[in-house]
Amino acid sequence: MPGAAVIIGGEHGDAILESFTIEGHWFGDNCVESVRVAKEVAAKDWGIGAADWEPVPAGVDDYSAYVIAAARKRLGDQD
Repeated sequence: MPGAAVIIGGEHGDAILESFTIEGHWFGDNCVESVRVAKEVAAKDWGIGAADWEPVPAGVDDYSAYVIAAARKRLGDQD
């Protein structure tokens, strides 16, 4: 399971699901036909549920750093 997953929506409805370890290392991506399918892949492959997704705020330049920090915080909150 990734430490953090990011869905990037494309111009034509396609999407990319990127995965990172909790240490911040990128380890893969899946190109799929929609954000909906990206969420289905994440649920099937890693158990990421609908409530686990949150948008990256507008103005964030480094989305991977943002989501990795959010994942670390969420994991810390579960201790």
